[in-house]
Amino acid sequence: MKKIITFAAAFMMTAAMSITAFAGNGQWLSDATGWWWSYNDGAGGYPVNQWLWIDGNNDGVSECYYFGPDGYMLANTTTPDGYQVNENGAWVKDGVVQSHNFIPDLDQRYAPLSELKGGEVTDPYSVSKITADESLIKMMSSTPYVGTDIPEGFTIGEKLYDEPMMPLAKSAWYEMSYKGITFKGLKSGVTPAISILFGPAKLFINNIPEQGIEVNAFFENSGFVDGWSDDMHVHGTTGLMSYYFDNPSIRAANIQLSDNDISVDIELTQGTDGNYYIYPDSRALLH
Repeated sequence: MKKIITFAAAFMMTAAMSITAFAGNGQWLSDATGWWWSYNDGAGGYPVNQWLWIDGNNDGVSECYYFGPDGYMLANTTTPDGYQVNENGAWVKDGVVQSHNFIPDLDQRYAPLSELKGGEVTDPYSVSKITADESLIKMMSSTPYVGTDIPEGFTIGEKLYDEPMMPLAKSAWYEMSYKGITFKGLKSGVTPAISILFGPAKLFINNIPEQGIEVNAFFENSGFVDGWSDDMHVHGTTGLMSYYFDNPSIRAANIQLSDNDISVDIELTQGTDGNYYIYPDSRALLH
């Protein structure tokens, strides 16, 4: 969007100026206060406290923008969830505007697009049963302190850094190892509790096909319950999850692994076919 705004800077002082972005989804509007995105929903709706990927000049490439509590786009600042946006409002990382190829009906529900690795599983019954690592579930649900029933072979290494989001708990991330995999875990300084583990999906879930598996086939094969929805397995979120995954518009699946509310959030990969996939090395958060 801001490619158009920069190009047409002479017109930016005109109140209520609008720029049509892509048919059927919405348009940019502005007034003396700033810019906002108006949905073409007939009700005058607009995004609030969220990110959207928008192809504002119809060049087939979308940039990501954050809209505050009043619906106005943030610019040249840090967003509430800790990301940088430039003077045009676009999300930047190390000074580079983040973008991806626009696909109709998938933007505003963004996930990163990737070339398929080849041979991804879509038939849930063509591969071995997908199961959870029961030792880690036991550890994360142990009492009196969560994360104290350490399984054999699980090691806690050096402290990596303090967690600024949890100063009262004096929490810090530590390097950890299990099943030959090095990852990180969040450990409280107040109790010996381990509250979060962050690593590849194969650390927490067994038998994920090496070639990847489509998310609906994953749930059907494993029999896992989606903790967020009964009828869909692709979820978008911001806030703490975007913070942990370093992705302001993450698409993830939430998988309930036990009756003790132990779950894992797995970052999904959207293939160029439009479907979403889970791979053994997909980033995952066990909590």
